[in-house]
Amino acid sequence: MAVEIRKVTGDRKGMAAFKRLPWEIYRNDPVWAPDLIMDLDDRLDQKKSPFWEFGIGDYFLAWKDGKVAGRICAFSNPRHEDYRKEN
Repeated sequence: MAVEIRKVTGDRKGMAAFKRLPWEIYRNDPVWAPDLIMDLDDRLDQKKSPFWEFGIGDYFLAWKDGKVAGRICAFSNPRHEDYRKEN
């Protein structure tokens, strides 16, 4: 089956799936050190994290066979781009 990419709309269920995916992928890896969920809550919350005061971006989940198969955060930092004269 094909992979479907869906934007996480900010609902609790979508963000929970986004945050918890590494626990599914790496659950049997003996050297994996997970992030603290409370740290993820602060870093990913676009209302709490200082980056999102000026940064822009969205979260996406990849779905395959009805299960989450991957995740990505696509973002841009306009202040950095202005400072470096990049786009």
